[in-house]
Amino acid sequence: MNSPRLRLVLGSMLLAAITIPASAGVVYTQVNVSIPINSYYNVDLNRDGQIDFTLRSAFLQTSCDAGDEYFWFLNVVPGTGAAVVTARTPALGYASALPTGTVVGPDSNFSSRTATMAEMFWGACGSGTEGAWLGLPDRYLGLRVTDGDEQIHYGWAKISTAAYVDESGALHTSTFISGFAYQSLPHQPILTGLSD
Repeated sequence: MNSPRLRLVLGSMLLAAITIPASAGVVYTQVNVSIPINSYYNVDLNRDGQIDFTLRSAFLQTSCDAGDEYFWFLNVVPGTGAAVVTARTPALGYASALPTGTVVGPDSNFSSRTATMAEMFWGACGSGTEGAWLGLPDRYLGLRVTDGDEQIHYGWAKISTAAYVDESGALHTSTFISGFAYQSLPHQPILTGLSD
């Protein structure tokens, strides 16, 4: 009665009973949008006609005592009732670049403030980069929205971004959002990338 085959069948039945299909309740929107410098893209994650998130790419010229300084950043701005997954040190304000298969849900570290995805600075005052997104193709921005019934829904946006300054000092960037998804079942987590 305690044969290996019976244990395998019982184990498979138990696994089937606790496994939820990856696409259960997931609503995916394919967009394929490039965000140029000094532009933005609005995301209506749950398709209710309200802007949930704004992805913004911007270039600024500033100065310091030594001369001119240049600054490029990619930010995500959550709308009312929305939040984004950030690094575990929320004071830094950096959005996490999640790999495929990451759970976005109640245990994720969310912030409702503007979060930096990537930034570069260069010029007379120094140079450097910040944020987790530069040069990482096909990463996921973990998202949370609240619907009109005050129910929480989790989701993600698939984004790739790269930026560099060439030998003549010209900035080149590429920010591409290929799609986004949300869990239509309230309060249920979602896995990044399993519906695109």
